[in-house]
Amino acid sequence: MRSRLLSVFGALLAVATDVLYVILLRAQPDDPQSLRPPFIVGLIALLAVAALLASSTWARASRLPLLAFAATGLMALGFLAGFSIGVALLAAGLLLLLAALQPDAVAPRVHRPVVVASASAALLILVVGMQLTEFPTGCPPTGYSGGSGTALITRDYHWTCINGKNAANRVVDISGC
Repeated sequence: MRSRLLSVFGALLAVATDVLYVILLRAQPDDPQSLRPPFIVGLIALLAVAALLASSTWARASRLPLLAFAATGLMALGFLAGFSIGVALLAAGLLLLLAALQPDAVAPRVHRPVVVASASAALLILVVGMQLTEFPTGCPPTGYSGGSGTALITRDYHWTCINGKNAANRVVDISGC
């Protein structure tokens, strides 16, 4: 019962953080369009749903893998988002970790490799999602913006937007600069 209650609180904190993140995104000026914010919003929602599923009475056999998935994803995302919504995500992840450590969270036949695989799946989704949403997908309608960076997996990149037009959206190696 205690693990179920902690998972509900962790899920509710994740949902509240997700709503706060959407509010913060809407308050920011138009930046180059990116799929990163929708990915983050969707990932937090997915992790919250996993935590809520873990709190259900019929999910006893899958409670620990679901909690491992949600806790790992929220804590990793909280670490990456440390200067904005990270503290709240870390707190939600820690609540789910505490839920996973409760005696009533472990079903008799839960194998450790399944729990490790579910936690690894959360990290894999985060890494692949962050890589796929690294680059801007469009430009703001007016003004100048540009930037460069290093993606997790691919090479360095550079982009430039001038009055809604993509001036140089190509991958270039700027590591020697």
